[in-house]
Amino acid sequence: MDREGAECTVKVAVHVRPLIEKEESEGCEKCVFVKPQEQDVVYPRGSGQGFPFDYVFGSDGRDSLTLHDVCGRPLVEEVLKGFNATILAYGQTGSGKTYTMGTGVTRLGQPEGLANKTIREVFSRLSQASDRSWKASVSFVELHREEIRDLLSTN
Repeated sequence: MDREGAECTVKVAVHVRPLIEKEESEGCEKCVFVKPQEQDVVYPRGSGQGFPFDYVFGSDGRDSLTLHDVCGRPLVEEVLKGFNATILAYGQTGSGKTYTMGTGVTRLGQPEGLANKTIREVFSRLSQASDRSWKASVSFVELHREEIRDLLSTN
């Protein structure tokens, strides 16, 4: 499992969540815009300067499959080769981590989140490889206000 000469293994993706009903009813407006062809997030006020990332996904919900294909599936491939993989969602409260990861209550028509799709694919692929035995360890935790919560626990 030699990784010498491999490309950078840390990638940064931005997924802009749509405004929620409360924000829309209060007259809030989008404060960032996505330029997917340039992989930029742009703040329209002021300079309109773009900030580049490895991947940028908009808030229209159509990017859900692409988000998994670009960010989740490569990790699945690495896990199946025996490597560890991590998805880290980072941001202030209300910034869209739950929306992106798909750990909140799913509304009708809302795309499935990155965590659900990626975990489902790992175990689906493992079940198809019946010629081998596998041992998988999965952790899904939330760190909020310096408290860690196990999101897989039934408690």
